[in-house]
Amino acid sequence: MAKIRIVCPSRPKQPYRDAIAELAKRAGVETNFVKEVEKHLKGRVILLDEQGQLLNTNAFSELVKKDMSTDLTFVVGGPDGIDVKHDQSISLGKLTLNHQLTILVLLDQLFRVLKPNHPYNKH
Repeated sequence: MAKIRIVCPSRPKQPYRDAIAELAKRAGVETNFVKEVEKHLKGRVILLDEQGQLLNTNAFSELVKKDMSTDLTFVVGGPDGIDVKHDQSISLGKLTLNHQLTILVLLDQLFRVLKPNHPYNKH
């Protein structure tokens, strides 16, 4: 299975940092908080952007499962936004969220896709 990673130029603050680390570990997703985001873009690159394609959970699942043999990198901008070369841009909703909350919501959705039989996924 390909690697899934989240890249963001801003390091999260507490208590977000611990929550992000725990959920990333449970989902098996790599997180990178680095200034030079471009060096960490591998495989398909999905930019999270408020102007991106709005997806529900099922459509998001299809996006992630589309080609599981290729690495998948999600890029979340920091407080100043971000402009990187990407294959697709998506939106997690119509609300504006800070980058820390965006990463938590993204990890929640990735957990649902990657661990479909986990009891947490019962709606």
